[in-house]
Amino acid sequence: MTDEHRPAGAIPADTIAPGSGVVVRDEEWLVAATEEMADGPLITAQGLSELVRETEERFYTRLDAVHPLDPAEPASW
Repeated sequence: MTDEHRPAGAIPADTIAPGSGVVVRDEEWLVAATEEMADGPLITAQGLSELVRETEERFYTRLDAVHPLDPAEPASW
């Protein structure tokens, strides 16, 4: 995906790995899988923060800004 199609502030999906934490739509998620699709990377994630806990969701990095959680920071969930 070219930078012009990536949401502002988002990182390239190839830097996101299963098992890592991300913030999407102001909620924290645990990445379960990443998959390259015709429309760009698709991330499957399990909700961690209170509002989305026990929710599975899929995010296209072309549509949603995906920000990695810093593993050195304490988890807020």
